[in-house]
Amino acid sequence: MRKIVITGISGFIGAHLATRLAAEGYSILGIDRVKTATRIKNVRYITGELTQVDWRKIAAWKPDAVIHLAGPALVSESFKDMHREVSNSIDVTAFLVEKLRKMPKARLLYFSSSAVYGDHPQKKYGEKLACDPVSPYGLCKLATEWMIRMSSRLIGFDYAIARPFSIYGCNLKKQVVYDLTRRFLKEKKTVLIQSTGKEKRDFVHINDCCLA
Repeated sequence: MRKIVITGISGFIGAHLATRLAAEGYSILGIDRVKTATRIKNVRYITGELTQVDWRKIAAWKPDAVIHLAGPALVSESFKDMHREVSNSIDVTAFLVEKLRKMPKARLLYFSSSAVYGDHPQKKYGEKLACDPVSPYGLCKLATEWMIRMSSRLIGFDYAIARPFSIYGCNLKKQVVYDLTRRFLKEKKTVLIQSTGKEKRDFVHINDCCLA
């Protein structure tokens, strides 16, 4: 049975991913600072800060993969405290990468963000598009990507990086799809949306994200 560690398991993506992987027979160990009221069957949980849990025991468990989802999730919040953004994004991931020295067989999957691309006039984005982030959130995601690439050469672990666009689905209670739907259902007056109204964006359902 393959063993997988998921950081940020209590989050939207983490919970869905753990549910799917556990149903497929994977052995899951989830880490999160938040203690969830709803526990997923056949998933082990560790509650605490990523930098404070006992990584010696986790390394002894010999995971095959580490899926790293823990960290800031809102672009807007990153402008309020850039130092906190760096600490919770780059610094925490650097700590995790150091722990991979004791888990040489574990592959790292890092969830980055489409925010690394910034604003481009192109209608379609691709992986080869130049990265030019316009927010501290996007900048930290990009810097973390480069840190992982460099560290993989120095330490010798395998990795993959995902840059998902806007993900939506069951149990998501923030961001644009949820916010607009809630306003349409609750507000009796015309719902005012800022900007031109001509913007287009791709959305990815959480089931497709987990399947990929």
